[in-house]
This record gives sequence, C-alpha cells and structure tokens, in this order.
Amino acid sequence: MNFLILFYILIGCKKNTGVNNAQDTQKTDDKIVPANVDSNLRLVEIFPNVLEEGVRSEATVMGTGFTAGSQIFIGDRVSPVENIVFQESSVLEITIPALAKGTYNIRIENLDGDSHTLYGAIDVEDANLVDNHAELSERCAEVLIYFSQANFSLDDTAKEKLDENISCFDNRFMYAIEGHCDERGTTEYNISLGQKRAEIVQEYLLSKGVLLDRIETVSYGEERPATQGDGEGSWSKNRRAIIKIND
Repeated sequence: MNFLILFYILIGCKKNTGVNNAQDTQKTDDKIVPANVDSNLRLVEIFPNVLEEGVRSEATVMGTGFTAGSQIFIGDRVSPVENIVFQESSVLEITIPALAKGTYNIRIENLDGDSHTLYGAIDVEDANLVDNHAELSERCAEVLIYFSQANFSLDDTAKEKLDENISCFDNRFMYAIEGHCDERGTTEYNISLGQKRAEIVQEYLLSKGVLLDRIETVSYGEERPATQGDGEGSWSKNRRAIIKIND
C-alpha cells in the first residue's frame, strides 16, 4: 500500500514540473514558445515621406528604441537600405533607393530580433506631385496670427487663419512656434505671456493630429518686435505667434 501511494505521488510531481507558467510562455500551433514582450522599438515618422519616382533620396527616420545595429527595410525588399547612420536612439539617417510609384511600408529590425513596421510610411509620386509638395512647404513656411492686449486666447480671426492653413499642419513637417509681445509690461511678464501664446497654438496643432515631438515652442517676449514705435498701430503687430516649418 505504501509503495502505491509513493508511486502516485511521484507521477503527480512529474506532471506538475512539465507545466510552464502561463506568464512565461504562450501556445502557438501546438508548440510552447516564449511569450512576446512589449518592445520599446517603434517607428514614428520618416522625413521626407513624399519622394520622386526613380530618384534616390536621403531621409531621416524617427522613432524610439533604435540601436547602432538597426536595419531598415522598405516594402517587400529583403535587403536593408544603404548608408544607415545611427544618430541617437530616436533618429537614423538613411539613403532610400530609387523606387517605383506607389505607397511603401518601412520596417526596422534590431540585432536582438525586435522589429516594428510603419504602414504607408512613404509615398512615391511623379515629379509634378512632388513639386506640389515643395510648393506647400514654401506656402506653409510661416503662418502668423495676432492676439489682443494681455491675452493669449485664440479669437475668431486667429482661428479662421489657422483653419485656412489646415493643410500645413501634419506630421510631414517639424514646427517651431514663437510667442511675441508688445513692449509694455516687464521682461518676465512678457516672456511668460509669449510662452502662453506659443503653447495655445501648440494645443491647436495637437488637436489636428500633429505629434508633440514635432513641435517646439519658444517665447521672445518683447525682444523681437515686428515694428518699432509706440501706439496701438505698432503694438498690435507685435502681439503675435509665428508658426515656422523647420526643415
């Protein structure tokens, strides 16, 4: 009797040791494989993302978790792109080969096997469409809005100006938003007010889907007036925010 009890105990222990913790493994196609762990590796943007058909291009890839050994693949190509230069964990510089017209995914792969794909990352178009994109960049190079005295809210006129230029605001570009004031008030007050003006415009861009890491804000207070002189005629032109595209 004692022998049978010992036998069943040993059988039970053997079965238990063969079971893996559900947190450590997952079952795929009837095979036990290591569970996927959330990776820090992410592609966020490539700039420029509109390219001319049949032309090699230099580009900047942005994201997180890049390493010195990261490789970039475009579309269904099995070979990585050339001249991948690691700048930092969020920036790679690459050379994109000449591509046929179409939309392409890009995939990043690190030496440890982690990978991430950004779908629809690149549009390759004929020269005329690329020229239109360049014209858009030029038109959007600087968007200017004005504020009332001691105020940093967007009035109806400012909102209309921003809405008129809505095509300028997306993740194709990097933006610098400058806040400016007239000469009245202390330096500290005007620096603070200029920053609030820049940040209210930043909130507008964020509401339109622009990523936070595409925007930087700065306040110049009264230090960079658009016009010189006393009186409302000059002061009204200096109470402003400027949205600039940084190439």
